[in-house]
Amino acid sequence: MLCYRTRPPLSGPCQVQRFFWLIPVAFLILTFSHAPVGAQEDSVAMVLLPPGVPGPAFPMPEELKTALAERDHGTAADLLGTMTLKDLPGPTVGDHAFVLAWSLIRADRGQEAIPLLARVKTAKLAPKDYLYLTLAEIHLAANAPLKAAQNLGAISPDSVLHSRAALVRAKSFQKAGRTRDAQEIYQVLSQREDPAEGSGLALWALAKRKGFNSPAAQPYLLRLWSHYPLSSEGKAATKKLEGSGFKAS
Repeated sequence: MLCYRTRPPLSGPCQVQRFFWLIPVAFLILTFSHAPVGAQEDSVAMVLLPPGVPGPAFPMPEELKTALAERDHGTAADLLGTMTLKDLPGPTVGDHAFVLAWSLIRADRGQEAIPLLARVKTAKLAPKDYLYLTLAEIHLAANAPLKAAQNLGAISPDSVLHSRAALVRAKSFQKAGRTRDAQEIYQVLSQREDPAEGSGLALWALAKRKGFNSPAAQPYLLRLWSHYPLSSEGKAATKKLEGSGFKAS
């Protein structure tokens, strides 16, 4: 499982928060701009969600909206799982599957998302990058790493999901035995200015590849110690450095 200690994958840079605000607004404009005035208030309840929530247009109880807004992914997955599909508007079944899969994966329950793959592919309103990432993570859970990597290749470097997508792609290549491809991704991520989303994991992977006790690994460990001290990778790097006699000045 990919994990960020310093900040959750979807609550990092402020532009991510702004982007999530725009998603439901865009859904509202595209889907309901021609709805009768009297119907628009109901539409808002179905579409407009708090920041950080990829919100397709299907009716949600308040408890579910709260769980999604607070990133309580386990509770959100449980609530989504109890919804009766026959009660959903037909075209939104795929979007329901998308949000359910998204929540399951972030609750570390990716195996439960595997049966949703076919339905997730039919999602109509899920933002494309989020859809590609979710499909990739389902493929990875299903032990199809090259299919996962293929989906992730469609995500632009300009996407707010690029860092996470790159990490999942590297993990996919690693799982497929394509270590060189995985290391190339980590190397590209590590070339950004610190701190940057995903770089902690990339630096740790590169240090591990070099051998933690080798001089070649020390620059990566020092960057982790300096720029990511509260992350699990940063704490582990500090222990490695201290074990080699390093002392912080």
